[in-house]
Amino acid sequence: YQITSYIYNNWRISSDGGSSFTALTDDNTGRFINPADYDDNADILYSAANADSIKRIHDVSGSYYSDYMSVAMGAKASHIRASDYSANVIYVGTSSGNLYKISNANSSSPSSTEITGTSFPTAWISCVELGASDSEILVIFSNFGVTSIWYSVDAGLTWVSKEGDLPDMPVRWALFNPDNRNEVILATDIGVWSTDDLSVSSPAWTASNSGLANVRVDMLQIRGSDGLVTAATFGRGLFSTDDFASSTISPTNDTLFSETFESYSDFAISSIGEWLIIDNDGGTAYGHTIYDFFNEGYIGSAIIFNPSQTNPSSLGTSLDTYSGSKGLYFFTSGANGTTTPNDDWMISPEISPAAVSECFFSFWAKSNTDSYGLERLQIAVSTTGTNVDDFNIIS
Repeated sequence: YQITSYIYNNWRISSDGGSSFTALTDDNTGRFINPADYDDNADILYSAANADSIKRIHDVSGSYYSDYMSVAMGAKASHIRASDYSANVIYVGTSSGNLYKISNANSSSPSSTEITGTSFPTAWISCVELGASDSEILVIFSNFGVTSIWYSVDAGLTWVSKEGDLPDMPVRWALFNPDNRNEVILATDIGVWSTDDLSVSSPAWTASNSGLANVRVDMLQIRGSDGLVTAATFGRGLFSTDDFASSTISPTNDTLFSETFESYSDFAISSIGEWLIIDNDGGTAYGHTIYDFFNEGYIGSAIIFNPSQTNPSSLGTSLDTYSGSKGLYFFTSGANGTTTPNDDWMISPEISPAAVSECFFSFWAKSNTDSYGLERLQIAVSTTGTNVDDFNIIS
């Protein structure tokens, strides 16, 4: 789906590639060009509202609804950034130069901590960029006559200037190179500027405008799949560069692990090869109103589902697999008749990447229906053991 903004808090969403749009919310709080960020893990869009509140649109991909989160900021938000690393954490910068870290931002009781640097100017915060973790933060200001670039490696407890020899000009965005976070590029009023070494006390900044005019650049975005960077200009369209592009994967790389679920018994809920099955919720899975199958209404985690072997056959329906004849399916369960999220785990056999420098994991997943909102899965990794507490959620 696609989320678009008009002005203020007038938001639209498309689920058909932009052919049509539906209103998410219509109101005139916030700013004319309104800062916002989408937390795709929580499925919440956060946007500026007033000097003491942030607007939230919950369940964006489902039956969306909006409310306001009270935050005493003293000025409207000028930038919002959802954390890439911590669930339900956002960073909010204001037009008066204050910076806040808000935890439990999805809840009715958020916790706000001011992490404004003691030397921050009273100016417009235009960007908060996160590095390798929530501890590494770049904060950007977009006024003339101020120190524009501030850097912290301790989650905002202390800050140092990284202005270096950058000319006095508004800076509007910053982006770390994810493969080398000493490299940073900036969106400025006179194009894109960059440094090869942010770690030094006074970085050297140079214009990086080959193929791009000395034009105001408002935003930089990077595509995670290949490192392509896009610069959004004021009036000259979009430009892209592959300077941060990831290395190409060699076609001779080995497949360390692959699973099709074709070799397991139809409708098995246990003894699924070397997979470890954990059913933390203990709920009874819902049955199907049309199709009957072995182990229907089971108590457990996942089931090896074969649409061709249901009664009647469910081939050609939303229960179809992506490929092959079988798939690993999760049926919702709920305590006392409710439909709370499942707490079910399927832990893969141990994968040993040995001495390889990069490993990539991918899989196909789908929802049976979007009537109740799209399904969500969490991906976790462990390097220590197979207890649930050993795992860290990575997506």
